Amino acid sequence: MRITYLIGAGASAGAIPVVEKLKDDFKSFHSELKNSLKPEDLKSIPVDIILTKPPEEVIREILDDVQWLINESENYSTIDTLAKKLYLSDKDESKDYKKLKNILTIYFNFRQFKKPLDPRYDNFFATILRKKNGKIELPKNICIISWNYDVQFELSLSKFLQKSISDLVKDDIQFILPNTEFNNLDPSKFTLIKLNGSAIYKDKNKQMKFLSEMLKSDEFENSYKNQNIMLDYALLQSSNHENFLSFAWEDKEYLPDLTNWIRSVIQKSDTLSVIGYSFPNFNRDIDYQLLNNTFNIGGEIVIQNPLGESLKEKVSKIILKLPSQSISTDEDLKNFHIPADFIFNYD
Repeated sequence: MRITYLIGAGASAGAIPVVEKLKDDFKSFHSELKNSLKPEDLKSIPVDIILTKPPEEVIREILDDVQWLINESENYSTIDTLAKKLYLSDKDESKDYKKLKNILTIYFNFRQFKKPLDPRYDNFFATILRKKNGKIELPKNICIISWNYDVQFELSLSKFLQKSISDLVKDDIQFILPNTEFNNLDPSKFTLIKLNGSAIYKDKNKQMKFLSEMLKSDEFENSYKNQNIMLDYALLQSSNHENFLSFAWEDKEYLPDLTNWIRSVIQKSDTLSVIGYSFPNFNRDIDYQLLNNTFNIGGEIVIQNPLGESLKEKVSKIILKLPSQSISTDEDLKNFHIPADFIFNYD
């Protein structure tokens, strides 16, 4: 048996505001930063990190840019709408589009490192992980496809494995971003795919970095320091650091190959579990590419969402040739759906 998860913003709602609430939360975000960021927080930074601006200027730029996003977003229904407008009007992803991405990146990290994880992530890994001969193992018959920028999955798993996120995505799971090159994907390995990229960046040595891991003094999941947010934003603005956050409409070099691979995985799945995802119009092209005529006719689709019943018709239109009785809802929103008869394969 195989299960594929399709994850949306609602899966992290216990830790991070969903799309409709982001605009209002940015005002709180700005207020928190204004009251907490201090120049002296940048007095002691790692010697290998060189800032080209004084701390006072870094703080001013952060506050000004967040206020810019607040003002701009007032004219649009969602942040995604503003982002699409900037993408279409900015040539070669110029200043404002990149600025929006950088703000979103520090915002998502600030929110999730300041608050506890959505408890469903820990519940999920506590259920699927096993320990054998002193080693913690992940089941090989699970694939997770996430539209989310956050690192809730990664943070939760890092706690169980007692590893940094950077180490676990390198050594323990198959971690895939659409804007990075990948080779020899293994369908028999536990996989996490981030369709919209992630709130991380590539450093000057082209190494993947998870924000706030550059400082090793405290456990990063419990304390996202003021020092970190200032360093993160300064680094994201520099020319030799690349933001990995992206949007569905961007032309990603490796996305076509990744889409084909995901289709093959879904075709072999017995269950497609859709959690906290409402199939927004912005994602419709990719959703169609991934799901149209791909799902196992003998399998099932389970929608776990407060709007579950209303989404069934939408899903049936995207996934053609699927009997309506194959789509069901799970009203238990306290845990991620795992079929009662699902057997974890660790070998």
